[in-house]
Amino acid sequence: GFSMGTPAYMAPEQAFGDQNIDHRADLYAFGCLAYEMLAGEPPFDRPTARAVLAAHVVEKPTLLAARRPALPAPLSDLVMRCLAKEPGDRPESAEEILESLSEGALPAAPSGKIALTGTMPSLAVLAFANMSEEPGSEFFSDGVTEEILNRLARVRSLRVAARTSSFAFKGQQLDVREIGARLKVDTILEGSVRRAGRRVRIAARLMNVSDGCQIWSDEYDRELEDVFAIQDEIASAIATALTSALDDWLHPLTTPPRRATTSVEAYELYLKGRYFLNQRIEGMWKAMEYQRRALDKDPGFALAHAGVAEAQFLLTLYAAVPPREGVPSARDAARRALALDPTLAEPHTVLANASLWYDWNPEEALRQLNRAVELKPSDPLAQSCYGYYFGALGMFDQAIARVQAAVELDPLSMWAQSNLAVTCYLARRFDEAIHHCRTIIELSPGYSEAHRWMALAQLQQKRVHEAFDAIQTAVALSNRHFWPLANLGGMLGRAGRAPEAQAILTELKERARGAYVPPFAIATVHYGLGDLDGTFDWLERSLEDRDFWLLMLVHDPGFDFLRADPRFTRVIERVGVG
Repeated sequence: GFSMGTPAYMAPEQAFGDQNIDHRADLYAFGCLAYEMLAGEPPFDRPTARAVLAAHVVEKPTLLAARRPALPAPLSDLVMRCLAKEPGDRPESAEEILESLSEGALPAAPSGKIALTGTMPSLAVLAFANMSEEPGSEFFSDGVTEEILNRLARVRSLRVAARTSSFAFKGQQLDVREIGARLKVDTILEGSVRRAGRRVRIAARLMNVSDGCQIWSDEYDRELEDVFAIQDEIASAIATALTSALDDWLHPLTTPPRRATTSVEAYELYLKGRYFLNQRIEGMWKAMEYQRRALDKDPGFALAHAGVAEAQFLLTLYAAVPPREGVPSARDAARRALALDPTLAEPHTVLANASLWYDWNPEEALRQLNRAVELKPSDPLAQSCYGYYFGALGMFDQAIARVQAAVELDPLSMWAQSNLAVTCYLARRFDEAIHHCRTIIELSPGYSEAHRWMALAQLQQKRVHEAFDAIQTAVALSNRHFWPLANLGGMLGRAGRAPEAQAILTELKERARGAYVPPFAIATVHYGLGDLDGTFDWLERSLEDRDFWLLMLVHDPGFDFLRADPRFTRVIERVGVG
């Protein structure tokens, strides 16, 4: 019998203190809020709460169409229906309101506004053009771009395309509308960097993909020591511009990172390290060298510690160093980075991967992943790790959804597409795995991993001739890398071509004398030859080395014939995941 609520949004029956009030009072409150958002003031603006309540009971609000003639009539009518005095004259449910909106009550984006392509605003940061006359300065413009991208990736409710995809258009003179369509983003940030001695000039402009028009632009001319402040200014200015163009859609920037270093020399070495880090396996050793040189100049440079952690883990992931050597080093560097700057997301992703692939501890991996995504929502590396986390637990619908999210963040990345193919293979969705491999090959015919996983999926479908063609292509393209070579050896053994398989086994063992070859790769050839004792002998060594693929062994269809052997069960139990 009491009148309870906030006067500006109370339905007439609420104002009366009606005991039979139902959900339609909430629809009235929604109408009040929508009216206020569209008209700029509430339907009843009176000097006292009592006067407001009385107006809700007896007065009719000014028609919204009269306050905002440019609004679509269906939208104005819908809001006024929500404000009907009698509950029975209002929409029956929230679902009915949503239906009306989806059927055309919402207006198209007006001129100067951004038409969203998805459920949230999206942005791609293209590689800033290097306008410097100094030779070999491209690393600097690329590094500045990447740092701005990383700042923007921390914005809540903004999907930022990953570096791999954004930088794919470097040096190409394409219309922003074409780039936006390929990356499936609403806005494009492009710019230039000109450096002369200790001065740096950065120009940036934000473009609307739907019409190719400029939303915002600015130019920054500062001393090189101010480069971090410039990056923060640009990121904040873009977030503000997007917020304005999207009617306050975005949440603010998350806590900005701490000032990275006061040493310009350390910063330049760090940028050179990032430049080589983005070349993946070809540049990992140089990336490590430059990051460590940056730390010699400034031991408290958190970003350089994070760079060491990423490079060390990637070297381990690509089996360039043994896990027992690479993972502890990567983990130590990640922890040092976080001790210096807890706001960095990338070290948490390194720690998550280490916990998942090396410790076989999915609970700790999930904790680190949640923190990484909290700090940097648009991180495809974290999304892919989520995918493998769910895959390790056998939850493949969730795994594929997460890896697909990584592909959406990084649509032109061969690595992200390859992870999707691998996850489909583990889920025994072989047609989908082959489809994704073919998509990769269309984009990059020389990407050997796509040919390798296509071969493994085709083998499961008994398409043996096609599988042999694909795996031989992978071996050739990879310059006889041990993974496709081991798969070829296993396939030859199962096909009854034992001498050829044995020759590959001998080659891998010889190579293992002078360089790291995962024991799991050698076990793969023994398995193909039907030598189960040899297989489990090398799987035992694999357990000692903590080979990464042991995490997925329980789900790998290529090892189905081992499942009846009690030794296989013991291997899986020692991994303890699955």
